[in-house]
Amino acid sequence: LLQRVQQALGGAEKIAAVKDLQYHATVEVETPGAVMKAKQTNFYLAPSFLRQDIELPFGKQSVYSDDTSGLLAGVQGVQALPAQVLKQVRGEVFRQIVRLVLSDRDPDRTVNYTGSGVLDISSKDGESAQLEVDEKTGMPLRVSYQQAGAPGLVVEEYSDWREVGGIRLPYRWSIIQGGKKFATSSIEDYKVNSGLTTEAEHAHWTVQDFS
Repeated sequence: LLQRVQQALGGAEKIAAVKDLQYHATVEVETPGAVMKAKQTNFYLAPSFLRQDIELPFGKQSVYSDDTSGLLAGVQGVQALPAQVLKQVRGEVFRQIVRLVLSDRDPDRTVNYTGSGVLDISSKDGESAQLEVDEKTGMPLRVSYQQAGAPGLVVEEYSDWREVGGIRLPYRWSIIQGGKKFATSSIEDYKVNSGLTTEAEHAHWTVQDFS
């Protein structure tokens, strides 16, 4: 089933060839009595570099991690990434769609079919998620996982898949926490294999860069 997903998204080799992925998105967060809008920019550099810049109504927040450590910058200044946030970032890297659908190629991951188009994917370092697939088309429908601090199960539902750089990526997804809609992300644009390198980005993403 996972190989069918790979085929539906453009082929395993094309997905495996993705070394870096960027996107700009508009995010609508459900808050009591109102919807808060934000701008988000994500940078993912395989296998484990991740940076997120979020422009909120009350200021900008940036998170950077190389999987072992990182930085958190916002209205309260710059600090080392707290352990709980680092774990959340690791989880997000684990669930990067271009990595998740290639889990059968990762010796540190285990993939089990649990029925009804659901694949249970876990890693040796304790990360896990369920990938639900349309068995007729091979297209991913949603990813479910547990996250510290979130009320109940977190579900990301994907839609509006389009071709970018030879592979198909979702241009919209909704996040549901504890059975209630939490946020919706609408992608403005993707960049695939734009030339980011581990050495250059590690040097560039410094404290000064978070000013």
